[in-house]
Amino acid sequence: GGAVSERPLPWAQLAEITKCLKVRDLLPSTIPAADQHEIMQYLGQKWFDCLRHPRLSYLAMNTFATALITNLQSPAKHPPLHLYSAHDSALIGLLCAFRLNPPKEWPPYGSFLKIELVEMTAMEGDAEPEHVVRFSLNGKTLECEWSDREDCITLERLVEKVTTEGASA
Repeated sequence: GGAVSERPLPWAQLAEITKCLKVRDLLPSTIPAADQHEIMQYLGQKWFDCLRHPRLSYLAMNTFATALITNLQSPAKHPPLHLYSAHDSALIGLLCAFRLNPPKEWPPYGSFLKIELVEMTAMEGDAEPEHVVRFSLNGKTLECEWSDREDCITLERLVEKVTTEGASA
């Protein structure tokens, strides 16, 4: 065998290795499933803590978040459905960039973030319809910290927040 390294394994690598082993039913019996779960929880919390910082979130995810809301702002110019594929860290980044309530668990493989543009018709006859954005992760609606509504945010407010929150150092 090879020499054992004295360098500690970074949390991200430890979490990824143990998760891959667990998914394939190859996790050694010396690593209880509860310990592997705690490793994932710890790493997930570290990711959320870092990317919740407005400036870091802006630097890491603003280009992508802006592209997504640009499509929402002019739906007639864009196809009605957009599909993106990304690593789970990008998914976490988007949850933080849009200030969505974090899930209790690290999103599993194959997770999906759905961003819906909804036109709300006004009760009064001549009022303009309002456009709101609704987010869900794996089918579960997420709340946005920037909104006073439980299940959506106005498109206008989302655009304002994404373009300004964290923009200056």
